[in-house]
Amino acid sequence: MNNEKEFAKGLYFKPKHQKAPDFVLGSLSIKRIDLIEWLNNKSDEWINLQIKNSKEMKPYIEVDNWKPEVKQESKPSQEPEKLPEIEGDDLPF
Repeated sequence: MNNEKEFAKGLYFKPKHQKAPDFVLGSLSIKRIDLIEWLNNKSDEWINLQIKNSKEMKPYIEVDNWKPEVKQESKPSQEPEKLPEIEGDDLPF
């Protein structure tokens, strides 16, 4: 797993102003040219972002690159499963 942080270039979060109403969480600023260039270099259809606070309590936006682990399935045996043999013509149908 890559522990290197990746940031969304051209996208900035600012906490709400002191006099802002309670329903306001903050504001998002976009530097169009930087964001478009950054997005054009991404190959994923979806990009997940997290808004976090630094140790100095300054908000920043980090790319969430978490991906679930791919579990390797056990391969079935090469021989097909044998069915019980039916003797005679005593079929139930």
